[in-house]
Amino acid sequence: MHSKSLKLSPAVALLVLIAAGVLTWWGLQQADSGPGWLEVDGPRYVESGQFLHIRVRLAPLGTSQFLTADLHWARTHDRSEGYLSTGGAKEVGRDGGSYDYLIPVPPRPGLRFARAVVYLSRTGDWNTHSRVAGSDFIEVLTNGLSNSQMGVVPLRMTYERAPVRFHARVYDAPRYLTGLLLLVAAVVAWRRFAGVATPGVAGGTNWLKLVGAFGAAALWELFGLEGPVDDFVRRVAHQEDWYYLRGGVQEVAISVIVAIALLLAWRVVRGCARHQLVEGSLLLYVALSAVNLVSLHSIDQLANLSWHGVTLIQSLKLACAAVLAVAALRIRPASP
Repeated sequence: MHSKSLKLSPAVALLVLIAAGVLTWWGLQQADSGPGWLEVDGPRYVESGQFLHIRVRLAPLGTSQFLTADLHWARTHDRSEGYLSTGGAKEVGRDGGSYDYLIPVPPRPGLRFARAVVYLSRTGDWNTHSRVAGSDFIEVLTNGLSNSQMGVVPLRMTYERAPVRFHARVYDAPRYLTGLLLLVAAVVAWRRFAGVATPGVAGGTNWLKLVGAFGAAALWELFGLEGPVDDFVRRVAHQEDWYYLRGGVQEVAISVIVAIALLLAWRVVRGCARHQLVEGSLLLYVALSAVNLVSLHSIDQLANLSWHGVTLIQSLKLACAAVLAVAALRIRPASP
């Protein structure tokens, strides 16, 4: 009766799936909406040897500072080659305002893209900067531009972040322990249920079907496959110049993962209460691993928080593995 009362029709399940995905995507958009202290307008294209015209609108700052707009150059969409030129520094008041910059785009071998880097500082010098943001890459053309290409649009600005420096060592021991616990769950479930005609328990999980999932998860952790897979995908994306598309792809992927996880979680809730913890733990482990592999920056900032060398994401995965191992050790085949 409890199961039927919570049953979702296919149409309702689809609507829930779509709603969960959309809400997750919206939340990720809000979390990575960019700096709120400025807005920048500029062209989608700029011609080599000409000037890039941008307009910077500042929110109230509270103090007088200098605003500087530089131009960085690149051969591909995603890898900056460093400083190219500057539009200079302008003193700005505490109330913010609108400021125009003309930044030269000098010809350079391999120059295909440029990006505006805007920063605030006490002196106009980079070494004293307090806030900085960079635009998406702007294509640099060598032919004359049409009027449509010269159109000014809002440029998407992102935080400029310093290179990540790990002040505390991140240890591999929790990952190995997670893998060993998952391996224990797989071996125990196989030995206890391999010869059982009905390998499930009354009203609950079919453990024999989970052996493959436990084993695959154990190998994933023990061999640290997440790193090589992530490196391979990044390398291919860099080679094919697809890496700049990663933000949208990551947000969509995480939205789909979360939506599917929530829908499966609903099915777990409908199941036998005795085994909800087992199925929920496995589902949570898979969702954590998938989201961590997708590696969206706003998620990484939370996932990589560490305490004594143990990251948050790894501690959560370890907890899931511990639940599965204990459950496998305690469960028994159903009586005929």
